[in-house]
Amino acid sequence: MRRSTPVLGAVVAALALGMSAIPATAHEDGVEPSVDVVVTGLNNPRQLSTDWHNWSIYVAEAGRGAESPDQCGEFGCIGRTGSVTWIKSPAKTTNSVTPKRVVVGLPSNASPDGAFAVGPNGVDAVQGKLWTVVGGGEQEIPGGYKEAGKLLSVQTHGAKPKVVADIEKYELDHNPGGNPEDVHSNPYAVLALNDRQIVADAGANTVYEVRNGRIKVLAVLPGGPGGEGGANGPQQVPSSVTRGPDGDYYVGVLAEGDGPGGAKVYRIGAGGGVKGTIDGFTGVHGLTFNHDGDLYVSELFGGEQGSGRVVKVDADSGARTYLDVPFPAGLAVDRAGTVYVAAWSISDADGFSDPESGMTGEPGQVWRLNDF
Repeated sequence: MRRSTPVLGAVVAALALGMSAIPATAHEDGVEPSVDVVVTGLNNPRQLSTDWHNWSIYVAEAGRGAESPDQCGEFGCIGRTGSVTWIKSPAKTTNSVTPKRVVVGLPSNASPDGAFAVGPNGVDAVQGKLWTVVGGGEQEIPGGYKEAGKLLSVQTHGAKPKVVADIEKYELDHNPGGNPEDVHSNPYAVLALNDRQIVADAGANTVYEVRNGRIKVLAVLPGGPGGEGGANGPQQVPSSVTRGPDGDYYVGVLAEGDGPGGAKVYRIGAGGGVKGTIDGFTGVHGLTFNHDGDLYVSELFGGEQGSGRVVKVDADSGARTYLDVPFPAGLAVDRAGTVYVAAWSISDADGFSDPESGMTGEPGQVWRLNDF
């Protein structure tokens, strides 16, 4: 995301057909979904990750920039307020106001009120080991912060993060998109597997595979509707990545400039290359699948009011149901099939207030979506 911008069955069939939005349908059992706040007081919560090793959820917090507005300068409000939070028992936790931050001190750049931060945007966990990506490097978080623009690993809670791969340097050196006027990196989401990590770079419009620190391009995303494709098309801005039941990777994009319904979920083969899309979303900011193969998509600016919603795409029928969630980001599903989402993902722990628009926001939170 640029600083100027504050499955199987029918799902796979939809990829080939370029399915457009389907009207919302009622739940067959007549049970209406409800929400609970699991944790509040988060700083710009972004990607969520379920760790089956200890039945918990991790939250990437992009931070709140500098510790105080007095530390803001020409290039923003920069500090070490980025973190990763651990939610040990998300199914049993409600309205917690004491986030347990197990990784702290990561770089962050935000507005003076702590909103719209760039920092550790992505997190995933495998067998208790954490992987996180920190946005931007010198392009987004100037000042020589060694973690910025990189993929990091954290062996255990409280351990010092280790740099695994320099995503920004790869973009600057190789420019996979091919446009010399748009060489820009902002790693935004990570999918961690046992032997590799998949990184969605929102600035480069590129999806990478990292094995033992070696970077490989899986896909450069094409232009949006009406675009010429590649580097000359509209910015796609990949913001999220997950793995589908078919073994392929699914990448959601914000699709800057493509308007309501212009965003897609791209299906990328394990060996690379775009295999198809699911169309008809607005500003995709998070993705996950449940155990039945249903796909959940968070739309940062979706819904009638443009303030966000989560979309469920049924694996059998392809039907879509919607639930309003304010400015949602990452999504995760636990063993019982309960869905969790980062809400108010553009807010810090104090919420935000925009004097120009009069808009206010709650603190960053994680919500539990019941019966959805």
